[in-house]
Amino acid sequence: MVKTKTSSIILWTLVQIQYGLFYKMFCNLKFYSEYSLDSGILKIKEILENLKADKQKCICITDKNNISSSIKSNELSKKYNIKNIIGTEIYIYDKKNSIFGNITILVKNEKGYNNICNIINKSWENFSLFEKKFVNLKFIQKNQEGLIFFSGGEKSFSKGIFFENDFSKLYKRCKTIFKFIKKKNFLIEIQRFNKETIIESEKLINISYKKKIPLIATNPNFFFNKKERFAYETKICIKKKIKYKNINRNKYKYHKFLTKKKASRIFKDVPSALINTTSIEKKCSFNYEKKNRYPKFYKKNSYKILKKKLNKISKKKKLNKKYLKTLKHEINIIKKTKFSNFFLIVKDIVCWAKKKNIQVGPGRGSSASSLVAYLLKITDVDPVKNGLLFERFLNKNKNCLPDFDIDFSPKYRNLVIKYIKKKYGKNNVINIVTFGKFALKNSFRDSGRIFNLKYNEIERKIKEKGVIKEVFYSAAKNIENRIRNIGIHAGGIIIYNNKINKLPFFLINKKKGNFIKTSQFDKYDIENLGFLKLDILGLKTLSIIENIKKKSKFNKNFSDLNFKDKETFKLICKGKTNGIFQLESYGIKKLLLNIKPKKFNDLVSILALYRPGPIYLIDKFCIRKKNKYNKYISKEIKDIIGETYGIIIFQEQIIKIISECYNIKIDKAEEIRKFIYKNVNKKEEIKNLFLNKIKEKYIKNEKEIFDMIVKFSGYGFNKAHAVSYAIITYYMAFLKKNFFENFIVSNINCFISDNKKTDQFIKEAKKKKIYFLKPDLNKSGFKFKRKNNKILFGFGGIKNLGKKASIYIIKERKKRKFKDFYDFFFRMNKSIVNKRNVESLIFSNVFTNKLEKKINYLEFLKKKTPNNIYQLRIFDNFIKKKVLITLKKKIFFMKKEHYHLGTFIKNPMRKFIYELKENFFKIRKKYRFNFYYIGYIEKIFKLNSGQYLIIVTNNLNNSKSFFIKENLCKKIKKIDIIIMLGFFYKNRIFIKNIKKLNEKTL
Repeated sequence: MVKTKTSSIILWTLVQIQYGLFYKMFCNLKFYSEYSLDSGILKIKEILENLKADKQKCICITDKNNISSSIKSNELSKKYNIKNIIGTEIYIYDKKNSIFGNITILVKNEKGYNNICNIINKSWENFSLFEKKFVNLKFIQKNQEGLIFFSGGEKSFSKGIFFENDFSKLYKRCKTIFKFIKKKNFLIEIQRFNKETIIESEKLINISYKKKIPLIATNPNFFFNKKERFAYETKICIKKKIKYKNINRNKYKYHKFLTKKKASRIFKDVPSALINTTSIEKKCSFNYEKKNRYPKFYKKNSYKILKKKLNKISKKKKLNKKYLKTLKHEINIIKKTKFSNFFLIVKDIVCWAKKKNIQVGPGRGSSASSLVAYLLKITDVDPVKNGLLFERFLNKNKNCLPDFDIDFSPKYRNLVIKYIKKKYGKNNVINIVTFGKFALKNSFRDSGRIFNLKYNEIERKIKEKGVIKEVFYSAAKNIENRIRNIGIHAGGIIIYNNKINKLPFFLINKKKGNFIKTSQFDKYDIENLGFLKLDILGLKTLSIIENIKKKSKFNKNFSDLNFKDKETFKLICKGKTNGIFQLESYGIKKLLLNIKPKKFNDLVSILALYRPGPIYLIDKFCIRKKNKYNKYISKEIKDIIGETYGIIIFQEQIIKIISECYNIKIDKAEEIRKFIYKNVNKKEEIKNLFLNKIKEKYIKNEKEIFDMIVKFSGYGFNKAHAVSYAIITYYMAFLKKNFFENFIVSNINCFISDNKKTDQFIKEAKKKKIYFLKPDLNKSGFKFKRKNNKILFGFGGIKNLGKKASIYIIKERKKRKFKDFYDFFFRMNKSIVNKRNVESLIFSNVFTNKLEKKINYLEFLKKKTPNNIYQLRIFDNFIKKKVLITLKKKIFFMKKEHYHLGTFIKNPMRKFIYELKENFFKIRKKYRFNFYYIGYIEKIFKLNSGQYLIIVTNNLNNSKSFFIKENLCKKIKKIDIIIMLGFFYKNRIFIKNIKKLNEKTL
C-alpha cells in the first residue's frame, strides 16, 4: 500500500512500463441491482455477463438497506466462475456526533454476515419508528466485526464540506468515525464520474495520506447501455412520481458501468485505490451453505420424544404388519435426515388449532403421503390405504427440504400465526417476502403518466399499429419484468432460532402504524438456505364446513367418514355440485355425468385429470371405465395402474413402475422421475442416462414401458394432493346431501358480496322448495340466516351498501326498532350511511314493495330534506303526492332490484304476462305468428357458428333457451324484458322478431 504522494508517482511509472499489471487488478465493488427498490433496474444475470466480458473477478451488489440479491448472485456467480461478495449501503444519522451520510458495508466472514443482518434490521426498525431508514455510529461500533466499511462515495458524510473549503469539519468527522470504527476495517472511497467527484477525490487523497487511511476506487454502477439508462430514469420517475421532462438527466448519465480500461485511465495517479479493490476481494470469503437450519426448541432428544409418541399411538390403534413396516421405514429416514424436530413443531401447531375448534384441512401436497404425519394427526389421509409413497415427501437423497402446507379456516389463520409467535418467540417467527414486478399493462400506464399521457389516450395508443415508435412504449418495454415493489407471501412463514441463524428483514407498512416483519429473501432462497418454512394457508371451503357443522351440530371429522355413501355419490353423478369444492365448473359437471364416479378412487382420478395437461385423456378414461379395460403389458404394471384403467395419472405410479420393473429402490426411482420430468423433450439423453442407472433389467417389454413413462411423466399429478382434496370434495358433497339448507346459507355467507353465486344458490334452493325472504330493516343481519324453513336475506348481499353501513344500521336498531323510512333516515349518521347506501336499500325493497312509495322516497332524497322528523309537516303534500306508474318505471325498478340483490326474490314476470295477454292475441292475428314468449334475459352466449344462444325466464324455477340470429341480438342485453315472436314448426322454434318491453312495443 502506497503511503506518500511521491511514492505513488514512482509506482505509476513502473505501471506504465508494465501496463497490464494494475489493469487486471481492478474490481467493481458497487453495483445496484433491481432489488434497490427506488432506482435499481439491473438483473443479476446482466451484471454477471458484463463482468465476465470485462474479465472482472468478483461481483459485489450493494443495494440500499437490503441484501435480497445475495443468495441468487451467490448461486449464479458460480456458473460464471466469478466470486460473490455480499454488501449493502446504509444511511448514518448521528445527531450527537453530527455525522450524516451513506456508508458502504461488505461482508468478510460468517460473523460479518450476522453483523450486517443486525445493522440492516436496525435501520428498518428505525424506519417503523421515525419513518427513515438509518443507523447510528454506536450501533455500528457494536456490530463491526467481520465487516469492511467504505466512506460512502457520492452521498457520503463528506458531501458539501469541500465546497465550503472548511477542512477542519472533515477532519473532525473523520476523527469521530474512527472512535467507533477501527481504521483497519475502513477505507476512503473515491469516485471520478463528474467534475464534483473529481474535486472531492483530490481532497480525499490528501486526507488519506495524512491520516494513513487506505483508498478505494469505486463507481455507482446502475446501467450498462443507453437502453438500460432509459429504464433506470423511467423507474426513478415512477417511484418519485415526477414527469420525465422534469428529471435531471445529466445527473444520472455518469452512473454507467466502469470498465477495467476506463478505471485504469481515470485512477492512473492513484494505483493503490485500484490495488485495494483486489485485496478486499481476497479478504471477503463468506459463502452461503445449504444446511438444516431447523430450530431446536426441545431440550431433550427430539427423536426419542417422537418415537415414544408414535409407539404409544401404534399400540392404541393396533396397527398391522404392513403399517408397522412403513412406520419403521419412515422413522429411520426421519432419524437420518434429522427432521424429528420439524414433525413435532408442526404437530404442536395443528393439534392446538384442532383443540380450539379451528377447522384444519385433511392435508395438502406431498406431506399427506407420510404415515407419521397421519398418526400424529397432522393430516387425515391414510397413506397406506391410498397407496402413497413417503419418498415423494422425504428421502435420504432429497436435496430440497420437506415442506408442510397446512390449510386453515381463513377466519382463524391470524390466530394460528399469533399462537406460533407466542410459542416460539416473536423474534423467531417471520413472514416471507414477495417481489412484485412491472407487468406489461401496468408498465404502459406508469410510463404513460410520466410522459403526460391520460389513461384513455394510453389505451387508444396501445391498440394503434404505430405505437412501437412511441417513447412511452419503449420505456414500458424496458422496465417490464423488473422488480417494482415488495409484498407479503399469502401463507409462508419461517420459524428459526434468531440467536443462531440470522436473517435480514423488511418492515412492510400494511396499515397505518401496523408494520409486518418479512424476510429479505423470497421462498426459493429460504428453501436453498435450509430454513423451516411453513405455509399457513386460508381455504374458504374450510370456513363453510365449519359453519355447516356448527349449525347442524355435526361432529364427524374428515377421517371419521367411510367414503362409501351411495346417496352422496348419486348427487355427484347427477352433476348437482354447485358449492362443492373443485366440482363447480361447467366442464367438470359434464365430466361427472360421463364418468359417474361410484367410488372414492374415481373421484381422486377426476380431480387429477381435469387439468390443462392430461385433459385430452378424459374421453379415453371414460371409455375404459365403461368397458372395464383389461389389456396390460405385464402383471406388475396391472397392479400399479389398474385403478386408473391403464392410464398413468399420478407421479406415484411412475415411481412404482420404475421401482418394480427395473428393480430399483423407491428413493432412486423418485430421482429418475424428477430427471425425466425436467428433460421431457430430450428423449435420447433420458434413455442413455436411464439405462445407465439401471443395472438389472429383467422385463420383456422394455421399450414400451420406457416410452409410456416418458409420455406420461410430463403431466403426472401428485396423488397425495389429489387424495387430500378429494376428501374435502366428498365431505362437502356429504354435507350438501344431508344438511342442504345450512349448506346453501353457509355458501352464500362465504361469498356474500358475489351476486352471481347468490342467484345460483337461490335458484337451486327454490327447486327444493326452500324460499327466500326479502331483506328486512328490523330483522335482517349482515349475513343470511334461516327462519321458519325460509332464508332471510342479509344486508351483506345488497350491492353498494357495504359492511360499515350494515353494522351501523344493526347497532342503531338494537336501541329502538325503525318505524318507517323517515324514522330510519333521520336516525342515520350521514357520514356512515350515505345517500348511495339509502338508495340501494330502497331498490332492494327493504322499506316497501310498492312502487309509489319507492318513487316518493327517491324524490325525497333528491330534494332539500328537513333537519328532523318534526319538520315533515312542511313536506306533507310532497309525501302524500300521487305518482303515475308507467311500464317504463316498472321495468326500471325491476332491473335495479336485480342489480342490487343479484336475483329476484319474487317472480316479477307474472304481472307483465297477465297484463299483456290481450295485446298478444291482437299481434298474433295481425302478423300471423303462432309462437310468443315473454321473459327477462338471464344469459347470452355467442356461438362459433355466428348465432347466439339466449336463456330467457318467466319463472324463477324454469328457463328456456333459444337460438337466434346475430341481427336480432344487437339491441338486447342481459336483464332486458323481451317479447319474442316466431313460428313453431316440426318441433322446432324459429324466432323472427324480438322487441324490448316498453310503451312503444305495446
